[in-house]
Amino acid sequence: MNVFFLDVDKAKLLGRLNLRSQSEGRADDADISAVEKRFDEYMTKTAPVKEYFETQNFLTHIRGDQSEDAEESKQSVHREILAKLGVK
Repeated sequence: MNVFFLDVDKAKLLGRLNLRSQSEGRADDADISAVEKRFDEYMTKTAPVKEYFETQNFLTHIRGDQSEDAEESKQSVHREILAKLGVK
């Protein structure tokens, strides 16, 4: 079993959310208190699940901040996932 985890620095995520709020008009991404609440929820609900999969050796880390360009980053992440799966 493989569980993929995208490693991305919080500051970069905040920057991406800010850009998305501007380009897509997402009010929830523009509201810093809403964004912080989502990060807090991640830490209390998702992080423990991540830790479980890590202790079971099922977790595969993927660098999620490979490029500033969203499309290029998406393609890089996709290639890295395929490589980790042994797919060419």
